Amino acid sequence: MSKLRFHISMSLDGFVSGPNQSEEHPLGEGGMQLHEWVIGLAAWRERHGQVGGEVNASTKVVEGSLENIGATVMGRNMFGGEGPWGHDPWDGWWGDDPPLRGPVLIITHHPREPVAKKGGTTFTFVTDGIESALEQARAAAGGQDVSLGGGANVAQQYLKAGLIDEMQIHLSPGPARGWRPAVRQPRGRGRRARVHPGDRGPWRYPRHLPRFPLIARSTQTTHPLSRKEAAMAGPTSVEEYLAALPEESRAALEKLRKTIKAAAPKATEAIGYQMPAFKDHGRFLVSFAAFRDHCSLFPASNAVMEALGEELKPYLAGKGTLRFQPNKPIPAALVKKIVKARLEENAVRRAKPRSG
Repeated sequence: MSKLRFHISMSLDGFVSGPNQSEEHPLGEGGMQLHEWVIGLAAWRERHGQVGGEVNASTKVVEGSLENIGATVMGRNMFGGEGPWGHDPWDGWWGDDPPLRGPVLIITHHPREPVAKKGGTTFTFVTDGIESALEQARAAAGGQDVSLGGGANVAQQYLKAGLIDEMQIHLSPGPARGWRPAVRQPRGRGRRARVHPGDRGPWRYPRHLPRFPLIARSTQTTHPLSRKEAAMAGPTSVEEYLAALPEESRAALEKLRKTIKAAAPKATEAIGYQMPAFKDHGRFLVSFAAFRDHCSLFPASNAVMEALGEELKPYLAGKGTLRFQPNKPIPAALVKKIVKARLEENAVRRAKPRSG
């Protein structure tokens, strides 16, 4: 029988995502910090339709995690959203061309027809529990293994049920207080998953991870990059990002960058999610990126996308994502309108008093 394999990045104190999840922060605020070791790798970037990237000791780990995977199981929150689907349901965080490349079984309480995407990804929604989802995934995998894509709640369910055959935990340095734990302390005795310290990172690891139920037949751990390697894993500035692009894409994004600056002269630039981004008073404003066959602008705001719906329709590629060809950019006037709307939205949010 095929294995159920679980790979996850986790902080030293046992957390896998940040608080306050939103379209701007799919893994919660600061959640991407746990994945900095992987998102700069060529193996990861190619899978996500991006160019460039590093090849280092972590490359084999990523490639190995993708080998012999025929299907994926994940929770509703990993797909995107919560509650009833409504009359115009969102198709999730992944966009039109998800990197999953195969059948994906979504565990949810709310029925929905399957959703087919580019690249061979089909989302099927399972409402009768984790065992049924795994059974369907194994049938769809055709003898290959099944990947458990998370999130934390679904992982806890599979761990408690003893259904995970192989678990690999990628430790990330630093605490994550207030985040979502990967596993909860089970009652009674259980096996401790061992951490095998290596000589690559400057970080010290505890001898044992939190106690797990008796489920894992094998547990391996890879280590985050050293500070020097992390700096090499991806661009550290917008200039560095742009310099690595093909000429046509670079010219298109430099023009887009200039337009954004003109519309938001006080905004600051940064690299977020391994792509250029602008922030307004510390809040995310917009970001942009180049992919193999297109460029994208990310306003990351449902309200703005809906308000400018008709004007954005020619470029719409999913909620929060606008796509264009380098030789056919989004008109500067429309970019400025998007940025202005996002500035106004952020101003309203800043004016609201914080609760608690």
